Amino acid sequence: MLYISLFTWASDFRTGMLLLGDNLSSLAGVINLRGKSALNQITKEIAWRRVRCRWRFAAGHLPTERNKLSDALSRLAAPEGADRRTFPQELSAATERKCPDFDSLWACS
Repeated sequence: MLYISLFTWASDFRTGMLLLGDNLSSLAGVINLRGKSALNQITKEIAWRRVRCRWRFAAGHLPTERNKLSDALSRLAAPEGADRRTFPQELSAATERKCPDFDSLWACS
């Protein structure tokens, strides 16, 4: 999700952006630009795009208890009967963006 977030928004924030998350291993991978197995492939892509696309970002940990908005957003597409959430009121004025086409996530452009 960090890569998809960067892919979607990093180019809009030329002065930089702050990535906050509760997954310590993915945050460490982005900070150190290395990881194990599949995470290593993603961190290599982030490192390449950080240089190529001039992505500027910092990463920080947000404890799970304080990560309510992203947790609610991640559960919007949960199946019926699961831990489905309603759209957070705090984000009602936010601009909705569709997830980028997955083929373009890995294109060399």
